[in-house]
Amino acid sequence: MSFNSSTDGIFSTPITTISGEPVSKEVLDFIKNLEFIPSQKNDSTLSMTKENQVLDAFKELCNLKESILKIADFYWRDVLSVDTSLKPVIRHSWITRHKSGEFNPMHHHTTSLFSITTYLQASPNCGNLIFKKDKHHLNLFPSII
Repeated sequence: MSFNSSTDGIFSTPITTISGEPVSKEVLDFIKNLEFIPSQKNDSTLSMTKENQVLDAFKELCNLKESILKIADFYWRDVLSVDTSLKPVIRHSWITRHKSGEFNPMHHHTTSLFSITTYLQASPNCGNLIFKKDKHHLNLFPSII
């Protein structure tokens, strides 16, 4: 696996883009056949996997989980410079499916120190990933990235 990492030194919270291993056609086909349900958010039309621990629930996704853990470990050690005796863990994992014009509404992950978004299949220039924190949500991270 090669890591092409880029960080922007402007923000105190490092945002990193890492290119990992591509997902095989077999894994993509498996994922497409998972059970998806409409999002619970009123302002969204996307669908999510019914299973909210997909990386643990399906052995077919073990290589994907390993790839994501390698990325998390790289971010943990080389970007955040956390003590190597501590290891990141995946607490939750799900897959969302978007059609043209659909979006994931603003949300936050209150039980996570950091989150990883993995694009399994996407069209070029498919959309923007925006990080914004409510001004009343207190933690060590700035409000907009």
